[in-house]
Amino acid sequence: MTRFPLTMPFGMKAVRTRAELLKRYAGIFNKEADAARCFQASKPVKDQKAYAVWCTFKENPESSDNRPIQYSFIKTKSGWKFAALDNINE
Repeated sequence: MTRFPLTMPFGMKAVRTRAELLKRYAGIFNKEADAARCFQASKPVKDQKAYAVWCTFKENPESSDNRPIQYSFIKTKSGWKFAALDNINE
């Protein structure tokens, strides 16, 4: 459910394979943001041809308006796929 290469924030190498994604999974989904908590509490926002879920930093409540971490999803022939992670503060 991921499109490779997975684009990463400035200064981080793109994730190129499934094996690399599994190795870096905790850093992608639970380092700066708690993606599981965020995905439950947030609605995707349409961004051109993609959708984005904007998350708070892990130490902030999901009710915070400070949501700099963006998980982007694009529609492919085989369905929606995770395509990018970004931190707009970097």
